[in-house]
Amino acid sequence: MKVLVAVLLVAALGYSPPAVGRPSWNMVRSAHFQIRTDAEATRYQPVVDRLEDMHEALTSTFFADLPVPPIDVLLFARDRDFKTVAPENLVGFFNSKVAGLGGGLLVFSSESRDFQVVADTAAHELAHRFLIEVSERVPTWLHEGFAKYVGASRIAGDRVIFDAAATLPADGRRASPLPLERVLASSSDDFHGADARSQYLTSWMLMRQLLRDPGPTSLARFQKLVARSAAALSSPAQAEAVREAFGGVTLAEIERSIDATHDGLVRGVRVPDVGSTWTARLARRGRRTVEVTPIDPSTVEGLCAELRTERGR
Repeated sequence: MKVLVAVLLVAALGYSPPAVGRPSWNMVRSAHFQIRTDAEATRYQPVVDRLEDMHEALTSTFFADLPVPPIDVLLFARDRDFKTVAPENLVGFFNSKVAGLGGGLLVFSSESRDFQVVADTAAHELAHRFLIEVSERVPTWLHEGFAKYVGASRIAGDRVIFDAAATLPADGRRASPLPLERVLASSSDDFHGADARSQYLTSWMLMRQLLRDPGPTSLARFQKLVARSAAALSSPAQAEAVREAFGGVTLAEIERSIDATHDGLVRGVRVPDVGSTWTARLARRGRRTVEVTPIDPSTVEGLCAELRTERGR
């Protein structure tokens, strides 16, 4: 009888017990990010800190005075859950066309034995978000090249060192630069095809050459390339945008510089050296403590369903 009364009381109050195995989700709000996550604070807080550091570094260098609204992030606690929505062979991705999220969505996992992998992924995807804010027409090769450049950054104390990689990762050693004309004519599908590693590598080396001398000149070159390539409607126009950004030199001359940079990384000799890369000082002042609010898991399930649909197209 007592059991029956308890059951009736539960029904009357409209209470339903939590679903077994269903993760709890929170909205974690920081100064510049809105992060939906099922990770615990010990896992998400380092990610928040790294995102905020890279946001400050990007807004003080390549994107000064660019207003960027709060950035949405979907951060999974487990890699296996991330893989249910991710395109194959990716450790993170940015989707610019998510219903209800005008600025798109950064998606990755906080699970890794090496936090640097998570940090690199966060920085890489954040670079995409900034370029989208400049123009939705920025070509894939520039997106991926710049994102690789930013993703290779390191933080030393209060300083962000952009593109601090001194050697190539194992997958990069299995790739070689491609002719620039081929890369500049590539589509997003080419960056997931048989020569994806070489596509990413060439685009990254191109950014490294463009930004090799920190200062107003290389910043102007970068901003000009972003604007011109976004407006270019053909691969020859893309090539011309690259030539202009490099001061009118030929693609062949740029390719020779890319080959030298690649060879240096393979041999462990940084070309150019680490002292000539972009850096940014971090003030880290005025950062508010994160606000954590529980959210309905069904809202995240809706996002995941949309991402899975997009992946299948």
